Amino acid sequence: MSEANKETVLRAYAELWSKGDAGTIERYYTPDYVWHGPGGGDVEGREALGQMVSAFKTALPDFSLENNHLVAEGDMVASRWVATGTHKGDLMGIAPTGKSVKITAMMITRFAGGKIAEEWEDFDQYLLMQQLGAIPSGS
Repeated sequence: MSEANKETVLRAYAELWSKGDAGTIERYYTPDYVWHGPGGGDVEGREALGQMVSAFKTALPDFSLENNHLVAEGDMVASRWVATGTHKGDLMGIAPTGKSVKITAMMITRFAGGKIAEEWEDFDQYLLMQQLGAIPSGS
């Protein structure tokens, strides 16, 4: 099961986050899916996940995600990914800058019935804000 879950993570992230395929949500995510992100803002349900992805793909239309490491045990998969994109739309209240961004993150994914049911993600929002020029970068 662990290997199948790793494959699901790879396919779901590539199809949803890199290609923006909204049909991926129904194929790979449970109806009661929950995403726990930095800052305590949870996203609950498939519709909310679709809205989050749409917001990112609007802000960063060339957003592409690559999984670098995957470890699986039982119904859990831990992954480390790197994403890149160009800021061409509003992102978290920041007007388009045209700047390229690179984000790294760690994600723990829990499966239920062969689908992604819950995820805990941690990424460096501070670095993202620096790359967008919203926070001055230190020298």
